[in-house]
Amino acid sequence: MSGKNLIFAFNLLKLLTMLFMTLKVVKRKHLLTFCGFLFTIHSFAQISLSFPTNRIVFQRNNDNIGFINILGNYSQPVDKIEARLIPVSEGQGVAVDWTTIQDNPRAGYFSGRLTGFGGWYTMELRAIKDNNVLQTITVDRVGIGEVFIALGQSNASGLPLSELPGNNVLRATDDRVNAINFSNKAVLDPLPKNLNFVHLEAEVDIAPAGNTAWCYGELGDRLAKKLNVPIMFFNAGELSVSVINWRESAQGIPTTNIFGQVMPKGLPYTNLRNTLHYYGALLGVRSLLWLQGETDNYPYRLSAEEYSSNLQTLIDITRSQFSGDLSWVVARTSLTYQQPSNPQIIGGQNRVIDRPGNNVFPGPYTDDLQIPRPDQVHFKNVPGSYGLSVLAANWDAYLDDNFFRNSRPVLSRFIVDINVACNPNNQATLTLPDYLAAYRWSNGESGNQITVDKGTYSVNVRDYQGNQLLVPSVNTNFMYPVEKPQITYQGDLEFCVNKQTSINLTATGPEFNNFRWSTGADSPQIAADNSGQYTVTGYNQFGCASAISDTVAVNIKPAPVKPQIAISPNASVCEGTTIRLSVDSDETLLWTNNITNNAFVIDSVGVYNFSVTATNSFGCNEVSDSVGVRINPLPVKPRIVVSPDTVVCKGVSIKLSTDTNESILWNNNSTVREISVDSVGDYTFSVKAITSFGCVRESDIQKTSIKQTPPSPDIDRLGIYTLRALNVNIGESEQFQWIKENNKFTTSRVPSLKIQDDGNYQVSVLRTYQLGNNQTITCESAPSKSFALSLKLVEDEVTLYPNPAYDFLYLETKANLKNIELSFYNYSGKLIYVHKMDDTTERKGIDIRKMQNGSYIVKIKHADFEKTDRIIITQK
Repeated sequence: MSGKNLIFAFNLLKLLTMLFMTLKVVKRKHLLTFCGFLFTIHSFAQISLSFPTNRIVFQRNNDNIGFINILGNYSQPVDKIEARLIPVSEGQGVAVDWTTIQDNPRAGYFSGRLTGFGGWYTMELRAIKDNNVLQTITVDRVGIGEVFIALGQSNASGLPLSELPGNNVLRATDDRVNAINFSNKAVLDPLPKNLNFVHLEAEVDIAPAGNTAWCYGELGDRLAKKLNVPIMFFNAGELSVSVINWRESAQGIPTTNIFGQVMPKGLPYTNLRNTLHYYGALLGVRSLLWLQGETDNYPYRLSAEEYSSNLQTLIDITRSQFSGDLSWVVARTSLTYQQPSNPQIIGGQNRVIDRPGNNVFPGPYTDDLQIPRPDQVHFKNVPGSYGLSVLAANWDAYLDDNFFRNSRPVLSRFIVDINVACNPNNQATLTLPDYLAAYRWSNGESGNQITVDKGTYSVNVRDYQGNQLLVPSVNTNFMYPVEKPQITYQGDLEFCVNKQTSINLTATGPEFNNFRWSTGADSPQIAADNSGQYTVTGYNQFGCASAISDTVAVNIKPAPVKPQIAISPNASVCEGTTIRLSVDSDETLLWTNNITNNAFVIDSVGVYNFSVTATNSFGCNEVSDSVGVRINPLPVKPRIVVSPDTVVCKGVSIKLSTDTNESILWNNNSTVREISVDSVGDYTFSVKAITSFGCVRESDIQKTSIKQTPPSPDIDRLGIYTLRALNVNIGESEQFQWIKENNKFTTSRVPSLKIQDDGNYQVSVLRTYQLGNNQTITCESAPSKSFALSLKLVEDEVTLYPNPAYDFLYLETKANLKNIELSFYNYSGKLIYVHKMDDTTERKGIDIRKMQNGSYIVKIKHADFEKTDRIIITQK
């Protein structure tokens, strides 16, 4: 609100206050107009306060603590409402610093309670948004103290000044004594909602039925001074009534006063009931102050039992309709102008006071106060006799420490919160607890729940005792979200389905508790997995729907079929074999080696990894699984090492080994690194080197041979000087190896050998094999057994044998002679046969098969000698 508006409102308020103070009777419509003005003073600002109003007093508890109900509305969003209490004067309370009344107010209203100690305060209320104070409202006077309701007959209600001319009714001098200036002469039921609290001046008619300040201005001063808290008075007294009228009207029974008049509209109880139900519920009550007994003395002449029964019934009804702890203070009074003090009436009052656990306390004994009274009945302040002042002093004396310690005050009722929500049609549903009664909404409905459109709605509601309860007015416009939700996302809204199956769309907005998507999903986030238009509606804490968000278009493009790479012949081959990779696809292809054909071939040794990307017309691509292929190098060609040689003789093994480090396989299926052969035969060998990848390289062919050795001969002596090999026939490639004393000394093609020296002799057979390339190998048989030859006994160095002989005759000479001639003569000296020999290197055989049997003389002739032997030939 601007400064000009505040000044205008303040001045207008002063003017109206002065006007009302001059009126003796205030019409209801005037009060309502004034109250309406009071509640709308702040309507130009962001917040307005409807409760509490100025000079209100809330009943404290017996620990000197009270609770100030706060109720108001706002016209623009606020984050927090805070309030504080500042004592009006030093020592008149305990300051309360800024205290949160409500965080995040809703639906256009705020409500809460502020706790404070008994005192008289200036209350400040402020609205905060984003840590900035938007506005501060001040209520000049707010009290936590004591609230009393006076009731009874004329000495309780007071009399109009017109009926007691010269009565010097005194105003309260303490600023903390308060009341409402209103007289319910029209018996309005219920009471109007008048919260125009004023300082208790002398001419104030204390609502709802009091006349002037009576004794209560002075009593208020005394109590405020004694208790150091503000005081609030209400007055529900009624002229010319008895305790019977109170009881009967409380029971709803028509009742007649002492003048025979039927009390209108449920009086006198109506005003008390409505005061309790309205002011008592809003402010709380310490006690009822009962001053009633004059008419019960006369003309009714009630007994103590009758009086106490009627009064107790009234007390019980007030408690059943307001609070079971409601305290009463009962004055002892009976004096009237026609009858002196009546012990029966006083006794009836004491019976109620003395009833155990009744929470009823003694009030002043008034029958001996201001005697005589100016009109024999009513108290009056006149020069020299201030009866009203005396009455106030006596009330004060009985409202002592014992009373305030032991009476049980009733505190103000809590504010009833309205549950606000939106229904599925997005209409506002306002709901009050169903245990209350008399719901009256501003739109005319009467249930505990209404469904309405945008607007401002209030309700009058009472509990089942009839107590008026504070309920905030709701501006449903503030229930609805101001902004529409925003849709956020990470990435692109257009994507290929194989790269991501969906995109997360997130609804945001500070006002929202829930969201509903155009898909029907109820969540802050959805995974959009279909192409289309997406929107979202936000729902705030009341379930009220926002405007629909802006549209988000999602386009999910199809992906090509994932290409499958075919490999031929295998993924792993050996050097010299090619690998073909291919895919069956009509899409645009790109291999990792930048080839764009459907197939290609690799032929170089190496390890390869290939994948292919297929891209369709939508620009979406799919990558095949990666395949690994390899062309493995062949191993180094293995070399066969032969030991001792490629051709050997029987009895010698041929060892073949290879120099490769790979796995091997010989052509005889052996896998050892060295093999051997030892059997006679011709062999062809090769070896394969096999890598860990199964690649094979074969060596050159290696031929080997183990040659057969000749059979071992026997040895024997043939003749005198000749040894011969027996049992062996040699071929063209064979010869005899002669051995003396284990030393090989000569070879021969013939199986015999002339020996000239003694010794141990052996013979073996040598066989020579042609190997090609002019190479040969000679294999030797095992040697014969050793033969010991001795020539010591041989005398003739030239010998013919055998003798006699047949078929062949043999010549042996010790020395090797050349050109020997043998001439055979018969005994008659006739030359029969001549045989010549070139040499005698070996035993020489002479064929005598053609010679006749008989004795012959053989002449052996050499250049160096001649010798003659006699030989007998005997042919078989």
